[in-house]
Amino acid sequence: MVSARSCAVRIARLDTVIRARSRNIHRSGVLRAIVSELATSELSGRIGLTAGDEFADLAAACAPARLQAPLAPGPAIQLADRLDRAGRSLQHDGLDDTLQARSDRTCPDLWLPVVFVDDLPDPAPCAPWCGTVLITTREGPGGWTLTVDRDGDSHLDALDLRLTVARLDPPGLRLVTELLTTASPPAPDQPLAPSTATPADEGARAALAALPIPRPPAPEPGESDGARGLRINVLGTVEIENVPTEQRLTPRQTELLVYLALRGETSGPAMDEDLWPGSRTDGVARWGLAYRTRRIVLDHNLPRTEKGDALRLGPGATCDWDDFRRLAMSGLAADAAGVADLQHALDLVRGRPLTGVPPNAYAWADRDTDTMISTVADVSLSLARHLLDSGDSRNALSAAMTGLAADPCSEDLREIAVAAALGHGDIDEARRIQDRHAALLAELDDEYV
Repeated sequence: MVSARSCAVRIARLDTVIRARSRNIHRSGVLRAIVSELATSELSGRIGLTAGDEFADLAAACAPARLQAPLAPGPAIQLADRLDRAGRSLQHDGLDDTLQARSDRTCPDLWLPVVFVDDLPDPAPCAPWCGTVLITTREGPGGWTLTVDRDGDSHLDALDLRLTVARLDPPGLRLVTELLTTASPPAPDQPLAPSTATPADEGARAALAALPIPRPPAPEPGESDGARGLRINVLGTVEIENVPTEQRLTPRQTELLVYLALRGETSGPAMDEDLWPGSRTDGVARWGLAYRTRRIVLDHNLPRTEKGDALRLGPGATCDWDDFRRLAMSGLAADAAGVADLQHALDLVRGRPLTGVPPNAYAWADRDTDTMISTVADVSLSLARHLLDSGDSRNALSAAMTGLAADPCSEDLREIAVAAALGHGDIDEARRIQDRHAALLAELDDEYV
């Protein structure tokens, strides 16, 4: 926060607040430098960043996952919403803070640190290890204060540290924005516009940004050998479509194809460890399984390999999880204009990912399953909120229910599903959603009230 005395910026850890004291021209320069550095540095690629509407042009020139700059009071609403949700999630799971959540591999929505930079009051304030940082010019409790003199010399009070801070004036910010825009020009006939991203968009974008790049779409028919590629569906019951020989795949052969669809190309040792955990193998089992599978799906779907080559699917093979991610990223990048892509992404979801597999199989996919569930829930929540805000409560309810089919324990999806049902006057449906959710939680936890 910044007062009207010398010049100070108050900086928080991964948990508090950064404040600055100075004349407005000095403290604003410090905040501009902080936002520009965080939005462009490779070292800050794994954080979420939300700033005031002064940075709308910079946000438009950056990838959406790097910087958001919603119009006021957007940052204040997002900050309060994030702190409230984080507090409720930690309390629900009996966790002390996000550090414990990461250590216990729970509450993945809280793992991404989020930094807010704006002239905001500290609403909570941000507690230690809540995963949220506020950098602001407002006075308030808690946090660290960085006092900056007119020449840039500064003092960080909590560490008693002397340093020199960077400052950026408005022309400098415009220059940074112009450079980024030149490096990544917008598509023709698509003018830049202020972001309308919601906190739900923020969570979905962060989740998708942390995932590997999806496999490229299959080439058009006739570009390779003209044969139709396999279709591997994992967003629900596992299904393998377009098997060219129409022979039935064994459960183990199906697992191999799903493994390659989710892992991409794989080395022999990695595959052995995942599919035959704890077993010593010289590759005979691996290549025997690949050979038998290739006889059914043919070479264009599972190309032959030489010694030392990685095993991979053919370029014509597709997976609904790859398509989901491409559509979701496209939809979220377009904000409100991307609703159609988000809807197409959710149309691919048929229930909880990777269901219907044999018992004790797919142990290697536990983390993949959790990732798919949480990402589908994030995208469902984002779409449902966009639709509900636009007055389309029926489709908002459908989007929320799709998410609940994948993640039935999600309180956020339950809340928006209830709100959507009430939005078109269906009180009975709202009550059924509440009752089903309560019954499920009671089944999972006897102490749930």
